[in-house]
Amino acid sequence: MSAPDQSHSVPDFASANGVYCAYCGATPAAPVDFRGHRGMLIVMQFLRQPGPFCRDCGLATYRRMTVESAWLGWWGFLSLVINPITMLINLPGRSTVAALAPPIPGSPRQPMDPGKPLLRRPAALGLLLPVAAALSIVAGVLVSGGGTDELATGDCLDTRDHSALRMAKASQLVETGCSDPAAQAKIVVRLDNTHDTSRCREYPDADDAFTDSDDTKYFVLCVRRFS
Repeated sequence: MSAPDQSHSVPDFASANGVYCAYCGATPAAPVDFRGHRGMLIVMQFLRQPGPFCRDCGLATYRRMTVESAWLGWWGFLSLVINPITMLINLPGRSTVAALAPPIPGSPRQPMDPGKPLLRRPAALGLLLPVAAALSIVAGVLVSGGGTDELATGDCLDTRDHSALRMAKASQLVETGCSDPAAQAKIVVRLDNTHDTSRCREYPDADDAFTDSDDTKYFVLCVRRFS
């Protein structure tokens, strides 16, 4: 006589807590809600999926709504703040349903399939969208930084694309270390509130001049080329 099959776990009827899942009718369940957010420029949606949830339906709902928020929740200015707050609000509910025992068999409907854990789903890459956006902003600031408005007397110069200084416009100038082999010139003096490059003649060491301006300032750079 063969030994009884032990591969199937015995339902834990003692885990019944008198709370039933609103979606499959199974117990044990917990009275938690899950929320989602969608941000589309000036239009926003605040989503709510009410409980109670059993373990499987709760995890399935949490993962689905988080993935949807990860892709659709960032496309508005206020949503950049609201969406991560919404995801954080869901974490206690997720912990609560994850701690429940498995749904006791015999419920009126089949519990939802929780599917793969959140971070093992390709769609969860949407969680990286705000990180990528922040890095893009930082990179843009760094690339645009070092403009002529920040240059001062004594700074050494190169061009953004390392082209010859004599062919460059003022907007192409960037600061570089004076010990850098790429340095092509040094600022003898910076003259603010003028576009008059002829004033560089007052400085014998200067053999070239550049003028530039932004929304509030205009100035001349009198420079000495190294070659």
